[in-house]
Amino acid sequence: MLAATSVFAQKPTEINQKNEQGEKVGKWKGYYNDGSVRYVGQFKADQPYGTIYHYYGDGKLQTKMVYPTPKVVYATMYYSTGDKLAEGKYIDKLKDSTWLSYGEGNKIVEKGDYKKGQKQGVWQTFFQDGGVSAEMSFYNDQKDGPFRMFYTDGKVKDS
Repeated sequence: MLAATSVFAQKPTEINQKNEQGEKVGKWKGYYNDGSVRYVGQFKADQPYGTIYHYYGDGKLQTKMVYPTPKVVYATMYYSTGDKLAEGKYIDKLKDSTWLSYGEGNKIVEKGDYKKGQKQGVWQTFFQDGGVSAEMSFYNDQKDGPFRMFYTDGKVKDS
């Protein structure tokens, strides 16, 4: 009786590689000084792509960044407790479009828009029950108009 054995050569996964131009390529892992993982992700020609994960020193997720293109990234940030802190989009490394900030219980506490890194339009803060607690308008990152505060029943407070 003959036993047939086949041996497959497996190439070890190489991480933290650079191409001939010195650009990051493939899978990358960054580390804190104590050796714990700081980030994990992939690069093409020094540009991140796919999903990049950043971690706190204790190993808990700090930020998840999804790159549909090299210039656009959707970011979700987390408190060290694991609850969501904020989420939004960057274009060319500047905040853009709607951003949400979260408080206790992953409830939205602030909502506002950015355009090329500057606050634009109406920004709102919220009570824990989801009702609007305050509103302020912005134009090119400058306050533009009245600041309005609300009671929990939705009525405007006198200012």
